[in-house]
Amino acid sequence: ATLTYQDVLGNNIIPQGNSSGSDRLGLPSNWYDRSEDFQAISAQLFSSWTDAFSTEVKIASQERVTGQVSLFGTDMAQMTIDTPSGGAIRVGSDEFRHGNRLTNDQIQWKIKGDYLWRNHKFTVGIEQDSLDIFNLFNPASNGLYEFDCINTLATDPVNGCANSYEGRQAAELNDYSNAFTNVKDDAAATFEYQINTLYAQDTWDVNSQFTVQYGIRYDWYTSDDTPALNQNFQDTFGFSNQATLDGRDVIMPRVGFTYDFDTGTTLRGGVGLFSGGSPNVWISNSFSNDGVTIVVPDDDGNVDPSCAGVLESPAALTNVDAFNVAQEVQDCMFQGAGDVEFTDPDFDVPSSWRYNLAVDHEFDLGPLGDGWFLTAEAVFSEVQDAAEWFDIARTQIDTAPDGRPIYDTPSTYAVGLTNTSKGFSRTYSLSLAKLWDTRAGAFDFTFNYTYMDAEDVNPSQSSTVSSNYGRPATFDRNGRTLRPSDFLVEHRFNGTIDWQKELFGDNVTRVSMFWEYRSGKPYSFTMREGEGDTSVWGGDSTFARRDSQLLYIPTLGDNTVIFAPVDSFGATVSDPAVEAAFNAFVAGAGLEGFRGQIVPRNHDETDWRSRINLRIQQEIGLFDVPGVGETKLRLYLDIENLGNLLNDDWGRVEQVFFPFNFVAVDQVSLNANGQYVYSSFDNFEDGIQPESFFDEQSVYKIQFGVTFQF
Repeated sequence: ATLTYQDVLGNNIIPQGNSSGSDRLGLPSNWYDRSEDFQAISAQLFSSWTDAFSTEVKIASQERVTGQVSLFGTDMAQMTIDTPSGGAIRVGSDEFRHGNRLTNDQIQWKIKGDYLWRNHKFTVGIEQDSLDIFNLFNPASNGLYEFDCINTLATDPVNGCANSYEGRQAAELNDYSNAFTNVKDDAAATFEYQINTLYAQDTWDVNSQFTVQYGIRYDWYTSDDTPALNQNFQDTFGFSNQATLDGRDVIMPRVGFTYDFDTGTTLRGGVGLFSGGSPNVWISNSFSNDGVTIVVPDDDGNVDPSCAGVLESPAALTNVDAFNVAQEVQDCMFQGAGDVEFTDPDFDVPSSWRYNLAVDHEFDLGPLGDGWFLTAEAVFSEVQDAAEWFDIARTQIDTAPDGRPIYDTPSTYAVGLTNTSKGFSRTYSLSLAKLWDTRAGAFDFTFNYTYMDAEDVNPSQSSTVSSNYGRPATFDRNGRTLRPSDFLVEHRFNGTIDWQKELFGDNVTRVSMFWEYRSGKPYSFTMREGEGDTSVWGGDSTFARRDSQLLYIPTLGDNTVIFAPVDSFGATVSDPAVEAAFNAFVAGAGLEGFRGQIVPRNHDETDWRSRINLRIQQEIGLFDVPGVGETKLRLYLDIENLGNLLNDDWGRVEQVFFPFNFVAVDQVSLNANGQYVYSSFDNFEDGIQPESFFDEQSVYKIQFGVTFQF
């Protein structure tokens, strides 16, 4: 039997917008403290009833509380103040921290039995994983304001303006959403669901060399909770927004084998369907963002005509109070008029087929010793059902000059969690390992190389529907295509070197080194979607601000694009200097081959990166405890990113900001002739070297620790 208890508390301060290469500066009030409070207890009982029959019973519970709190409190609106150079300063609570708290209470139990019969080992089991979730995610519930400058004209005649932070006169109230009661905590999603599992497996030793495993696993989901019914959604689209995971299931057959040759070689492989790992918050979004619980102001006047234009009204923008959104705006919040995030009634639990084949071989290398181990393995994965999102509130109304669709601009969105059957990964790896036991100590060596090819439709990297739908680079959010994955690392070399020896008594001295050298991360060239939050390609402003429309590069002399200075929206005549700067960027970034095309998602990748970590560890014997044995101190010194300690130019991390989109064109508009108008704040120069330096990931870190062992 075993009994385990864990209690972990940690936090991390997250500074916002302060990496080099960013045109935005977040002041400390815009930073936040991310905390994790985790408690868990588990008990297991192993029983042998006969020589042939044994069981395992396990029960476990855990509670995880994740907090994200702005450093100066979460009650202040986020204020964005534009600067004359085209940058911005942000003060106040970050929009995604206005209401952000997650609690997961989890109870797991399982009963498993093993039965031996002849050369078979039969395994059957039943498990349940029950999750009780409280998820408060209420972004922009304090309001998002934008100001054209810091000072008024009265105090700064050169750089001042009318819509100034100093004068509390906002240029825009970019966003405000909240529970329809205007009380943030009323927006929380609370629900429970269970993942139930039955499985059976046979491990068959066909002979002394050949073993086969085959079995089946069945997962099914149950839940008694449903999102609040949005009658307006049902009337508009003809189905309910109340679909959940309840009743969904997946059957997963699997088979594998191992064959040991007499020559020190082992061949192993298998095929099977696998599922799991989807974040709970994807489902949680349909509970909190049902259009009834969290709503937005009726700015179009669809419910109350007197609310039309309320976000641009003097009441909303004059004498801005950072802690209270204007009452006139709050009075225009109506149930059923909000954005809706729903689960497709035909949604299938994500799953993928996986295939692997590997060879392990032990061999001698003469003077370099025996006992060398070599492994070559190939792992393939094919998506059966992966997560994807689709906005059913959008209708295509036109076609842009480069062929991408232009949608209407609805006042709200209706984005559903659905499926795609596209996606795959191919991984080939080679590993070499050797242990030398000498008078000078034991030396352990490993070397690994991995090649990967992976493509997906949506990387699904975020915890929110709006980010998963809005952030990935695309030319059509409702029609994504298969492209290299954000998770792709095409080449990866790594290895370890370890030495240990008892230098005095039975106290072990150990030195371990890990190294890695790998290719960079993929990224995309994109365009900022329009003026403010209005995209020239239509759709909801929530997604337009993501700036994820893939870059179109016109051919030389192509009249589909006009080049103009900043803020020349709708220009009809090109500026030769701006056009020359754009062409220089295209040449410098190596994009000439995409003339007349939209540059595909994740076409480029950042530079290779390297890392070396070192650990030095020493045992010191102390005293014996009756009934327990010897006690020891274990001292250790960790140096992360040793290369950067030795040379400032080593171990640097330079990549494109998440979500790995580089905005090459800062302003895009359509003129009266149906042509694009391109403008840039930086004369298109930053796009030639789009990577930014990530200082926190690049510096070396030294840690000293002590543990007591008994």
